[in-house]
Order: sequence, then C-alpha cells, then structure tokens
Amino acid sequence: MTIYVAFLAYILICAIIIYSKREDLERKNKLFLNYVFVVMFLLYSLRASSVGRDLPGYERAYGSADVDLFVGLRIGNFEKGYVFLMWICNKLNLSFQWFLTICNAFILLPIYRYIRKYSQNAFLSVIIYVCYMFFEFNLTGLRQAIATSIVLIAIMVLIESKRYWLGLLKYCLIVLLATLFHTGAFVALFYVPFHFMKKFKAYTLSIMATAVVFLVGRGYIMGFVKNFFEKDTMNASAGLYIGLNLLFLIGLAALFIFGGKNRENKENNALKGNTSVAIEGTSMQVVMEKMFYLSIAVLFLFGSDTSVRSYMILNQVIIVLLPNSLQYIFDKKSQRITIWILTVFFIIFFFTNTLLSGGFDIVPYKFFWQG
Repeated sequence: MTIYVAFLAYILICAIIIYSKREDLERKNKLFLNYVFVVMFLLYSLRASSVGRDLPGYERAYGSADVDLFVGLRIGNFEKGYVFLMWICNKLNLSFQWFLTICNAFILLPIYRYIRKYSQNAFLSVIIYVCYMFFEFNLTGLRQAIATSIVLIAIMVLIESKRYWLGLLKYCLIVLLATLFHTGAFVALFYVPFHFMKKFKAYTLSIMATAVVFLVGRGYIMGFVKNFFEKDTMNASAGLYIGLNLLFLIGLAALFIFGGKNRENKENNALKGNTSVAIEGTSMQVVMEKMFYLSIAVLFLFGSDTSVRSYMILNQVIIVLLPNSLQYIFDKKSQRITIWILTVFFIIFFFTNTLLSGGFDIVPYKFFWQG
C-alpha cells in the first residue's frame, strides 16, 4: 500500500509545484502529465506478476504462446489479437516482463494523449484515472485494458475527424480492432446510432429509453450475447446490481444533463446573436456525454455478471468529461471549490475501494525482482 500512497503524494506535490509557476496553462499541463505518467509507467512495468489478480494467468499463458501461429491463436479463451501479440513477443525472445512493458505502453499512451489534448484540468483528470477504478483495473485486466485504450483512440479519431462519415467509419474499424484483444469492446459500437442525434433532448431521451429496454429485456439480450459470442462463463440470469457506484454514476449523469442543457442554451444564444464563433469543445463534449450515459445503460444490462466490466470501455470518457463539464455547471469560484471537493472524494474512494478492500489484488505491491 505504501507505494500507492507515495504515488498519490507525488501527484499532489507535482501539481502544487508545477501549477504555482508563472507559465501558460498548456505548458503546465504538459509538464505535469509528463512527470506523472513516466512514474505511472514505471509503476505498471516494474511490478511483479503477483500484482493484479489476473496477471499470474497471463504469465502462464505467455509461456505457452511460443508454438505454431495457427495453433497459438486458439490458446484458451484469449482473443486472436492478444494471442498474436504474445506470439510475436515470444518469437522475439522477450521475457514476460518485457511483454508486460509493451502492453503497458499500449495502455497508457492513449490515456496520456487523451488527457493532454482534451482535458481542461489535467490534475483532476489524473486524479480520476488513478482513484476511480481505471488505474486499479488496468493493473489486472490486461486484455480489456488494451482494448479500452484502443477504443479511446477510436473516440479521439471520431472527435478530431473533419469528415463526418469517414470519422464514423474509422471509429468502427478501430473498435473492431479492439475486439481482437477483448470482445467486450463491441459495446463501443452501441454508440453508433446515437452519433446521428445532435439535439441534446433527442439523445438523452433515446439513451434513457435504451437503458429501459436493456433493463426490461436484459435476460433475453444477455442470452443472445452469451450464445452469439460463445461466452460459456456468462451468467445470463445474473441479477441486477444496484450499488453505490451505480448511484454515483446516476448522480453524475444528472449533473451532466444539467450542464448539457446549459451548454445547448449557450450555443443557441450564440446562433441567435448571428455569430459565427462556435462554442469551443461542444462537439467533443456531446460525444463524451453520449458515451457516459450509454455506459450506465450497459451497467443495467449486464448487472452482476463479470461482463459488466465492459461498461468501463464507454465510461472511461469520464476522465475528461467530468473536469470539462464543470464550466457548464458552476461559476469559476465554485469550480475551484468543486475541484478540491472531488479530489478529496476520489482519494477517499481510492483508499476504501481499492487499497483497503483489495478487490483486484494490487496490494501488496512488489517489484518483479522481489518475486
């Protein structure tokens, strides 16, 4: 536990030192993220295989991947893309530790770019990533972590694309690539029909209706998913899980809906004023809002089954969405207060949900040379 506490302290110290400098915010964000992500990458890559509940299994599988390629693609229940990556690294005679390091680069680089390019408060984005499940889960769920970051690349491509249909096509192709590492990435395709909805009211009501359909017909839908994807381990009759996390996300959704309505009102006022100046970040914000709302619908669908973890593939947008939404909800003074309240909340959440509960066995932390 000590190393995680030290890492949190390091983040806070870096924030205090860097953001107190008299430099432009973009440069300060860049410096802060560089210092934090280098240490985070080392923390991920120097860990022993005992850090993370699923990692020992990944290590055993890696040792068995040095076989004929076409045989290797059928190892266990691993997806073909992940097994192909193992096979390549085995052929290069890389140890599991080096393989893990390569995987960590695939996982962390898109997250780094996502925060650096889009977040209006890099500090809060890092706090959310580290303290709210993502940091912990990425230490154990290697395949889904890679797939989640590939989907994040797809989201960034979609946001940055200047050609509507081409951007959506690229998004779908990259998501399909992600499914080669974890089939849970298919949930990102649920977003596609909502991409065509531009009006705030239209997409919020549509996603709410989708959540109701998932909730009412979840048994039939889960049965179809189980058979179609041949997921023998899926419990199609798993109960609906309503815990504090779901209530927290619903509360955030209510805040985002309030902020989204304020944002749309500002945009409408700008159009009425015959101004050609677009509200900065609006389209980006809309994409993130839709994905966040949809992640809650996925939570309703999968309930207490382990497949529910796939909601994180859509929910990861919260890393930037939450900091950026504050401007539409609070004035500047209230934003600063809210940022510190959220920081304290997420740190407490990290201690209680991750460090003390030991849900994914990331405690105790050991370096790989400690066995």
